[in-house]
Amino acid sequence: MNDNLKPSVRFTLRADLVVEEVDDEIVVLDLEGNQYFGLNEVGWMIWQAIEEEKSLGEIAEMVAGEFEVEEERAREDAAAFVGQLIEAGLAERA
Repeated sequence: MNDNLKPSVRFTLRADLVVEEVDDEIVVLDLEGNQYFGLNEVGWMIWQAIEEEKSLGEIAEMVAGEFEVEEERAREDAAAFVGQLIEAGLAERA
């Protein structure tokens, strides 16, 4: 199993990011990197769960329950999303 897919893995977000709601979309501003990112409903749920220091397993349970998908699929999708955050320099493994 990929280490980033383990249910116990936790992640952290950079503290210097600006998060705002703009026209019913959540926008994350990376002023240091001069970039912005839009989050959909699932992305916003995962973002908030990371802020609450929830593990990947806990995040997958939340996503699976809210969006009626299998937990394994929710874990894979959440790990992929977090991987994108890490690649963009917005998050890191705790």
